[in-house]
Amino acid sequence: MRQLGDDLLAKYESMDEIGRSRVEHADAILALPQYKEVNSDFERWKERNKKRRLHEPEWYKVLGRESVRSIAKELRRLADYRVYYGKGSAAVHSAEYKGHVKFMKAGTAGGPIRDLSQTYNLLQFALSNAQYTFMRVLGFYRPAELQNYGRKYLEEWRGPFLNCPNFKVQGVVQKRS
Repeated sequence: MRQLGDDLLAKYESMDEIGRSRVEHADAILALPQYKEVNSDFERWKERNKKRRLHEPEWYKVLGRESVRSIAKELRRLADYRVYYGKGSAAVHSAEYKGHVKFMKAGTAGGPIRDLSQTYNLLQFALSNAQYTFMRVLGFYRPAELQNYGRKYLEEWRGPFLNCPNFKVQGVVQKRS
C-alpha cells in the first residue's frame, strides 16, 4: 500500500495491537465448552495434514462436507445458495471478467482484479437472507416474539437497512499514444 501512496500501517499504528487482541478474543471464544471439541478436532486435523497442504482447509471440509453447496442441499436451501452464494462468489472471486477490461476509442479502461462494484447488491442479499433466517428461527423457537421483532424492525432497523451506503468503482483509463 505504501507504493500506492497509502501506508495503512503508518496511519494506524495500533493495527498490530488490535490484530493480536482480536486473535486472543477469537481464541477465548473457541475455548468455550460449546466450541472446544470442534476446535480440538480442527487443530488435530490441521496437525495431521500439515505436510500435505499449503493453506488452511475450508471450514466445511473439516466437518466432512464436500462443499457449501452440499450443506445448502442438506438444509433444503439450494435455491438460496444459487442466488446468494453463487452471486457473491462470482463477485469476490473475479469470475465476472467482462468488467475488468473495456476497449474504447480513447483507449482501454481496467477495473480492479477483485471487482467490488456489486458489493452493495451482495450486502443487500446477505442482509435480507440474515433477516429471513432470523425470522424463521424466531418463528420456530419463539413465535410470540415475531410481532415484537416486526415492530422493532420497522421502528429502528428498516431505515438503516434500506439506506446502506453505496459507492462507485472507477477504473483506470490508459489513453492511446
